[in-house]
Amino acid sequence: PALPAIQTSIITHRGCPGGCTFCAIGVHHGKTIRSRSIASVCAEARAIGREPFFRGTISDLGGPTANLYGMGCASPDCEARCRRPACLWPEICPSFRLDAGPFRELLAQVRAIPGVAHAYVASGVRHDVLLRTPELLRDLVARHTGGRLKIAPEHAADRVLDLMRKPHAAAFEAAARAFREECRAQGRAYRLTSYFIASFPGSRDEDMWAVKELLERLDIEVDQVQDFWPAPLTLAAAMYFAEEDLDGNPIFV
Repeated sequence: PALPAIQTSIITHRGCPGGCTFCAIGVHHGKTIRSRSIASVCAEARAIGREPFFRGTISDLGGPTANLYGMGCASPDCEARCRRPACLWPEICPSFRLDAGPFRELLAQVRAIPGVAHAYVASGVRHDVLLRTPELLRDLVARHTGGRLKIAPEHAADRVLDLMRKPHAAAFEAAARAFREECRAQGRAYRLTSYFIASFPGSRDEDMWAVKELLERLDIEVDQVQDFWPAPLTLAAAMYFAEEDLDGNPIFV
């Protein structure tokens, strides 16, 4: 029963440089992004187009974070020596190549394939990167959003976001407003699907009130809840069981 939701989706890359403490993708995919060639992705799209179940829509072109396709460290020498836990936290590394051109070209070539009426990006996008690539935001709103764009701010309290290794709340607010302004400019009635984690190690009641206030301020309706659980191989699991942050300071669990 789960197959129809993903049988017209295409994985474009592996790896994630985000370094979020609650996520194990960096452990089993690696921090380095490995992107498929545009020719490879288009070949898969054409193969899907020949299937009897295909109705003209590629449901997703994405990966762990869709808009990181084709990005990565601009200096192989720096990458070989790098010991940063994340390329995107606490801020985007100056050596990280923020170029949305490859992903925009990929999207353009897939949507030009005969028989492909829609090619959506249903995987989540990294909002701090999206803010730095406004031309990709225009493309996503114009042609590649199937009603909702997925973003994962995860929290609204900067203290908890630091424990998660996620961008501060101001970046999400800016991205949400930029998305709405672009939708308004293009006459689109799209909305955001925003992921938040409740009861993360170090998060208290007042921090969850900050989430509530952020959602109200941005007029975002929530119909699903993610409650934290200590996933194997994650730093957040160690924080949960030790009741300490990564510097050894006690935190509320």
